Amino acid sequence: MPNMKRWLCLGLAFASLLRAAPGQTNGIFADFSTSLGAFTVWLDHERAPRAVASFVGLATGEISWADPQGNIWQGRKFYDGSIFHRVLNAITTNGTVQTNGIAIQGGGIPSCGISYAYLPGGPADSDGYGSYFITTNPPGVTTNDFIGGLIPFTTANAAAVPTNYVFGGEMVATNAAALTRTVLYLLAWSSNATKYVANTYSAESWYTNSTLQEVETTNWATIYTVTTNTGATPEVLLHRVQLSMATTTTIRGLVANTNFANAGYYALDSATNGLAHSNGVISMANSGPNTDGSQFFITATNVPYWDGSYTVFGHVTTGMNVVTSIAVVAVQGAGSRPVADIVLSNVVIRRVGAAAAAFNVASQGLPVVESAGIRVDAAGGAIRVEAEIPAYSECRFRISTNGLRSWSPEDWGYFTNAASHRRQINLPAGAKAFYHVSTVRYPAAWSAPTSHVGKTFNFYWDTEPITHYQASFTSVPYTWTKTQGTNSLSGNLFEFPYAPYWTRFPYSAKLYFTDNLAQYSYSLWFDPGKVSNRFTCTVTEWLGGGYGMTGTFTVQ
Repeated sequence: MPNMKRWLCLGLAFASLLRAAPGQTNGIFADFSTSLGAFTVWLDHERAPRAVASFVGLATGEISWADPQGNIWQGRKFYDGSIFHRVLNAITTNGTVQTNGIAIQGGGIPSCGISYAYLPGGPADSDGYGSYFITTNPPGVTTNDFIGGLIPFTTANAAAVPTNYVFGGEMVATNAAALTRTVLYLLAWSSNATKYVANTYSAESWYTNSTLQEVETTNWATIYTVTTNTGATPEVLLHRVQLSMATTTTIRGLVANTNFANAGYYALDSATNGLAHSNGVISMANSGPNTDGSQFFITATNVPYWDGSYTVFGHVTTGMNVVTSIAVVAVQGAGSRPVADIVLSNVVIRRVGAAAAAFNVASQGLPVVESAGIRVDAAGGAIRVEAEIPAYSECRFRISTNGLRSWSPEDWGYFTNAASHRRQINLPAGAKAFYHVSTVRYPAAWSAPTSHVGKTFNFYWDTEPITHYQASFTSVPYTWTKTQGTNSLSGNLFEFPYAPYWTRFPYSAKLYFTDNLAQYSYSLWFDPGKVSNRFTCTVTEWLGGGYGMTGTFTVQ
């Protein structure tokens, strides 16, 4: 099924779906209102409590989340106004293409984008000229003419976005300012075109709008000419200035594009809770093992290939015809985004019955997204910035040294220590900057090792008979063996230019390496307390072709 970057088709089959009857009257319900109609989903908080808590908390604004720019939001409903950004209406199974609508995916927010708008040409726009000026140039003299404040232009500056964020354990109400950068392009030329060629100038303006209304500002472009009169008499020139193009760029505005992100955190999945991907279930999309978050998909047919890889956490009770109609809309591009946006106007959560009312979103082991405390002071002639980092957290530091014109993000990575600590950076004396540190605090220590080096991995592929693939990173050269039945192969893993690498996440990791047969990209679950865990793997063979693989593994 869909991950946040691509659709995955994985081949595990689990038990059939044990779900409540469509006439279920008690429980937690999510009422979806979309641009193509409404439907209702019953949420299984007993067999998928963590996924339901994440969905409900984001839908109601009960839990905080981070956008791709590092802003922390609390009290803001995540799904309202979003779109179904991916629709899978065809899939190939055993060489057969199925095209009757497979699934619809939503729950992603667009990454920071750039919007463009064109401004009018300015004064005397009807004849294409912004303005003109006259210079008198003495003979044999190079004249520098600086024309200040000649061309006025108006910028429509985007409004800020109201938001709340957490700082020092307290919720702060503020506005996420919109920063508008305007670049004006001017084309100037002289009346004696045979002697003086056209020149191009540009003017730039910035405006930070912290109000909730669009603000118009008038700016002035300044230009100059350099004229050399090689004649024997003074020369009077008419210089025309045409506004050829102007663009505005709104920074930190959320613009709908095809690069959609999660809510800023990862959660443990419940992919093996016994619920199957039958027609009409809602399930958590992911980008690998134990990376549940905000993105979800709803199936429009039976898709058993996804069982055991994604967390099913409910099913549609009414309005399945709306889901089906969305699942067959026209799509475009590699991301399978609908040609016409399907808007999720809002999601309303209803709790019916005592058990549903008692379900506590905050008690299901979800990560906590918040701002870290920062202290800034002077030390030894330098500026010292100190941030307090929580235990078991992911941390991002952002700094703006140009008056909020742009932010330089720095990923400080994951901290697996069991106690909070402080991190310090030093800046030159007199440095002026804005700082922000956002953290994702996880409820338990990481399960994955810090590195693959010094470890031996035993993978047991779901083949018939089972394939035992062992990769050892305990010495150089690294070694591998592959045994299936009575057949066995072995060799050294490639180190250059295909050196193995390891990426660690909360409760999961990515392992990539190559041998003389193929390239292997493993996504590894590390469920807390378990010795044997699940994996998925993409195998790309050197001679062409590839396939997906699932199974279990141990690491020593």
